[in-house]
Amino acid sequence: MCVHMANARAAAPDTPASDVWLVELASIGAPSAVADTIATALGIADGATPRGGAPQAPEDRIVQHLVSRAALLLLDNCEHVIDEAARVAEALLVACPLLTIVATSREALGVNGEKIWRVPSMAIDDSVALFVDRAATASGFVMTSEDERVVLDLCARLDGLPLAIELAAGRSRAFPVQQLAARLDDRFRLLTGGARTALPRQQTLRAVVEWSYELLFEHEQRVFDRLSVFSGGCSLEAAEAVCAGDDIDPADIADILGHLVDKSLVIADQSAGDVRFRLLQTLALFGRERLAVSSDAHATRARHAARFAELCARGPAAFRGEAQESWLTDVERESDNLHVALTWVIDGGDARAAQTMLGGLGWSWWLAGRGDEGWRWITAGLECDGPTTPTARATAAIWACNVGATAGVGGTQALAYGWEALELARVANDDELLVMTLMLLGDVVVTGGDPTTGLALLQEAAALTASRTDPWNRATHAVAAGWCAELRGDLTAAEPLMHTALDLYEEIGVGWAVATVGGNMAMIAERQGDIDAAIQFAERARLAARPLRLGAYDAMLLARLGDYALWKGDRAGADEYHRRAVEMADEVGYPIARAVALAGQAVAHRQAGELDAAERDAETALAMLRSSGLWNGVPKMLSTLGMIAEQRGNFDEARELHHRALRASRSATDGRAAALALEGLASLALVNGDPDRAARLLGGAAEQRRTRGGLASGPVSDVERITAEAHAELGASAFDRAFTAGAATPLAELAAG
Repeated sequence: MCVHMANARAAAPDTPASDVWLVELASIGAPSAVADTIATALGIADGATPRGGAPQAPEDRIVQHLVSRAALLLLDNCEHVIDEAARVAEALLVACPLLTIVATSREALGVNGEKIWRVPSMAIDDSVALFVDRAATASGFVMTSEDERVVLDLCARLDGLPLAIELAAGRSRAFPVQQLAARLDDRFRLLTGGARTALPRQQTLRAVVEWSYELLFEHEQRVFDRLSVFSGGCSLEAAEAVCAGDDIDPADIADILGHLVDKSLVIADQSAGDVRFRLLQTLALFGRERLAVSSDAHATRARHAARFAELCARGPAAFRGEAQESWLTDVERESDNLHVALTWVIDGGDARAAQTMLGGLGWSWWLAGRGDEGWRWITAGLECDGPTTPTARATAAIWACNVGATAGVGGTQALAYGWEALELARVANDDELLVMTLMLLGDVVVTGGDPTTGLALLQEAAALTASRTDPWNRATHAVAAGWCAELRGDLTAAEPLMHTALDLYEEIGVGWAVATVGGNMAMIAERQGDIDAAIQFAERARLAARPLRLGAYDAMLLARLGDYALWKGDRAGADEYHRRAVEMADEVGYPIARAVALAGQAVAHRQAGELDAAERDAETALAMLRSSGLWNGVPKMLSTLGMIAEQRGNFDEARELHHRALRASRSATDGRAAALALEGLASLALVNGDPDRAARLLGGAAEQRRTRGGLASGPVSDVERITAEAHAELGASAFDRAFTAGAATPLAELAAG
């Protein structure tokens, strides 16, 4: 109550303290009692009439008492008598020119000259301070560092509502804060036991919510209940689609929502531009309880699921470039509603609807780097009982394969879904679906260490799109053919094909493809030794990724830019890129980019002689690369660890690590993988006083690069030092003979020699 008085004094600071009155309306039952209650608060109740005159009406007595005073009235809790409170307030303001009225209510009085100040929820810091203070009084609670996160979460979930927080603090006598927070989904049972002297509606959380709810008209209650099905708010269009029905016209929803906003039961959030309507968590829980016991629940949830199925249905077109940025923005904004809709169709056993929705959404999880989240949802949909179609299941299954493999969470099951998707795509007789499945499965198979099988899949995709003339399929054909050339080690053929694809994707506005193909072009340029071009392609890819908020891919590009900075001799720039890559990878939950960045850091540390740091980052990167299934990076880290071991004088360990790198290189598509290991063994040959073997190993490494693609490895390898030392010890002619002989020797024989 002191808060109300302070606000009232602020509204009329020059009013004498004796001319400020608090009028509590909460306890009155009939609107006709408003004027009598005001008169009683002023001390002019019945009987205070002019001598010899007829009894005066309450309003007349109030006017006579206040007409010449600079007075302030605080009318507290007007909502249940709002019409009469408004009428009396306006009459008094007209008759008493020096009077100021402050009214508290769920909705505005709607009188002339009214200024509205909506009381916000408490700020989180104030909420925590209130909880700690009240809990200390109730139970001697002292917040520890371990409690702080729990209390913050508890106060946020209670929406900063003072009564709810006070009730929760009172419960600290019986429950530790961790248990209180865990039980908040049942808050209406938990949060009871307010002060006995308080009004009944202020003694439990349920009572205070019911008080406001019961003041609504019946059609407002129905819309409120239906609005609770949304999570994270909704647009007006979504509310019209879900909250209308046979009993309420969609055209009336905007007006009803306006009334609910006026009555402080719905929040109209305009912070992002377009208005979104939402309920506080506590009110949403109450609404869901009401909805669950009504005959309206199934129909409302069905309308909600249908609304967000429409958003998912736009996914395939967005994948090909149609309104791509706006669709991804909508998916991000509506993620909570999508989860609610998916839960409902999956729990209801509607496999076809679930798989169709998940098939449309799949690529958004892939691009955002949230593969673990996507894997959980898509596999839940694939495990859903109920009839479906080959197309629906194939589309969901190929994205399960892709997001599971990308996040390193699916294991063999992810690949199994990919092969199932391919079989179903052939049964569905849908060439578009078949091409997409071949491309995505081919990528997963290659990355997983089977380039031969991956090449066959990509060749089939290239053949299916070879004769098509539309830009999308021309770009897809160029990518498939470019990948095939890359897998064969023919970078000269791969580069123009990928460049064609990049230009076509840019032309038709497929931003995600511009980003991914641009990144691939950077890798081709890197393998060709053109680091300046690699940097340009990586930056071009980042420009395409940024508007789509592809944090995972951006993290990967930052990691590569760190490697390129190191190639250019910019250690400080490399460290900054790698640091930002790790930071962003952690922020979006994309371990592959973190692994690549740590691998780059390991190389930088080794080059600078910082061996402990180099070994730490290389070991961590190696473990993450293996767990994520990114086999192309494994040989590089094994070779790096081998070079670290050599620098420490651990030559047997170094030799074993380089041989392990050679074995791992069989699954790699980058010709530099075997070359790095051979160069490491060449360095050990010099240590053993065998420059002839060192030269032969260097020749073999050069042949691997020539036939499988990939020029010198810059700071990753010490090839320039090793070459110079072997050349100096052998002389030019002997070095050249040994080098040429090594280039002609089979890899297995060379490594065993």
